[in-house]
Amino acid sequence: MPENRRTYSLRRRLTFIMVGGIMILLSIIAAALWKYAQDSANKTYDLLLQGASIAISERITQTEDGVVIDLPPSALEILALSRQDRVFYRVYLPDGTTVTGTPDLPAPPDNAKLSDSPSFFNDDYIGEPMRFSIKARSLIGEAPAPFVLVQLGQTTTERRALQFDIFSKGMVGLFALAIVSLFFVRFAITRSMRPLFGIEADIGKRSPTDLSPLRAEPPREIESLIQAINGFMSRLDTSKENAQAFIADVTHQMRTSLTAVEGQLQLAAGQETPEQMRSRIIRAHQETKQTINLTNQLLAHAMVIHRQDNHFREKVDLLQIIRNEVEDILRSPLGDHVEFQIDAEDSLNFSFLGDRIAVREAVKNIVRNSIQHSGNRCRINIEIERLQSKAGDSMRLSVSDDGPGLSIEDQAHVWERFYKAGKFAGSGIGLSIVHAVVKSHHGLIKLEESEMGGLKTILIFPTPSAGAAL
Repeated sequence: MPENRRTYSLRRRLTFIMVGGIMILLSIIAAALWKYAQDSANKTYDLLLQGASIAISERITQTEDGVVIDLPPSALEILALSRQDRVFYRVYLPDGTTVTGTPDLPAPPDNAKLSDSPSFFNDDYIGEPMRFSIKARSLIGEAPAPFVLVQLGQTTTERRALQFDIFSKGMVGLFALAIVSLFFVRFAITRSMRPLFGIEADIGKRSPTDLSPLRAEPPREIESLIQAINGFMSRLDTSKENAQAFIADVTHQMRTSLTAVEGQLQLAAGQETPEQMRSRIIRAHQETKQTINLTNQLLAHAMVIHRQDNHFREKVDLLQIIRNEVEDILRSPLGDHVEFQIDAEDSLNFSFLGDRIAVREAVKNIVRNSIQHSGNRCRINIEIERLQSKAGDSMRLSVSDDGPGLSIEDQAHVWERFYKAGKFAGSGIGLSIVHAVVKSHHGLIKLEESEMGGLKTILIFPTPSAGAAL
């Protein structure tokens, strides 16, 4: 049973990411807005404290009896603008002597700047958070001190209310903007993914045999995906066509071979003498051997095509493959009538990256094809060498025999499946297998007349740097 894989919605995931991003941005803006609202509220109500402290300090005079303060009504009117807040004041000398007002107000911090311009600080008094201003007024004439300090304190009820009002109104606008942004984000994501829905509909309504390329016009972000799908469908279509052609050829060849066997057996059954029957049975046996050989070749060809589609790559020791094949032939009955010569420098490395099984099948078919077309009696010379050029390194394999060879016309068609030439023609599949193997390795194959008068088959395999180092 197929594994149940948990899927997810790309549109939902993108929406969540955008929501998360907007929420982070809102949090940053909210923090900045809260600080802005606080600074704005402080600036607004600090002006009230500043105006009142200036009005009070201007009514401070120096007399023979000491410091005299005439508390102006305007200062109280200024502070009365903040109706829900309570106000405390204190006028005192630098040594801490209170001239008038509430004597236990919190002292300013040590780093507070005492000058003609008011400075501000926060502190708690009577259990409430308060905002204080401190202003110095220079005294003229003889006095206990060169200046006097005016301190005003105000509760923060209304300034906190103003801060919250600024913040809340700003956040309402931000939330409205965020909601509208999310709507457009969702709309943009849905519209951007519309090409994917079109691709899904295109593939869904196709028949199983329709492997034509997708005609979608996707955005650049998924263009490579469409190209990969089209490439895969093209390879699948090629594989399907090859399989259909191969099956058709196999069907025809197998039906022909089996019909020939059946015909010989029927003729043997109708013979009157044992000698005639024996002759027909021998011919039926030969047809059966050819059918078995054809079946083996067809299976080998199917295996090569399958491995070609799956791109198997491993270490291939070409010299060792050739030696193994030669040893197999010499141990068989064919070895009594075949002479081999292998030319290769033992000090060289004849390994490269490729499909070892497919290359072994190609070598087997080349060698046995030379033996087949020579009537099972021949001399075969095998030569391996490494080539170097500006285009890259490669490996050259030459197989020469002293058989009858092939005409120019036959050489042009010998790579086709089931093409047969010569007196001792076989199934007509061997060289097509060789051609498929060389093609899958992006190599080159050609035929020439050998120095011994027969056929010379040359295979060239590219050896990339990774393979040459094996």
